[in-house]
Amino acid sequence: MKKIVISFLVITPLFLVGCATTFTLMDANEQLNSYYSSLEQAKTTKDYTMEVTALSMLADLATTTAQEAEKSKTALNKISLYRVAATAAWKAEETSVVAYSNAGVKVCEKEWNNAPRDCGMLTFIKDLASIDETTRLFNIETLKTNTQINDQVALDIFNRYEATATDMIRMHTHLLESVPESLLTEFDKRLSTLICKHISQGASGLLARAQVELNTACRVENLRIQANNANIKLTGCLGPIPEQISNC
Repeated sequence: MKKIVISFLVITPLFLVGCATTFTLMDANEQLNSYYSSLEQAKTTKDYTMEVTALSMLADLATTTAQEAEKSKTALNKISLYRVAATAAWKAEETSVVAYSNAGVKVCEKEWNNAPRDCGMLTFIKDLASIDETTRLFNIETLKTNTQINDQVALDIFNRYEATATDMIRMHTHLLESVPESLLTEFDKRLSTLICKHISQGASGLLARAQVELNTACRVENLRIQANNANIKLTGCLGPIPEQISNC
């Protein structure tokens, strides 16, 4: 699924206009593909040195591309460059993903119809980054014994996942009206995985192991109702969708 998402992020490149530098959007796209491929290979082969190198190169690419975006005189180039910068920062696990996403979205305010794919991705890249960051925390906690699990961390993981899901449901209506169907389908798949797997199973199970009292089933049901009301077809959730929001 990660490769599918990256394929949406790398679109037909354009050359920068009005910049003295030889660094182009084509260069940025090619480097993003190359470094991301190296990162995935390093993770697959468990090559730690290669992984660290790939992360560093992605972080540098994010910084360089964001600087080029800031200097660019063309709105569409700015948007595409910020999309590359935000994506590189996301895969490099850098917090700058939020700043780059926001900068791109600001340019998109007047250009959305001219760059719906890039603007759509810029809108929810930071949510994808948030999911990955929270999942890394979850993976650390889930390796612990039940008595070693930090109650507050387990609760924070659930709350962070829930907040991200709520934000993605909120933005769905806007995306529905303005992005390609293929991108929206991928968005819905990601949201389905978040609610039906990460929250319903992973985070809820972690809280149960830590014996933290929280009506997670009710909270998950409310997310499913909100998604259904937004005409989002979640896949992978168990049981029927409740009829109305409950007071959890």
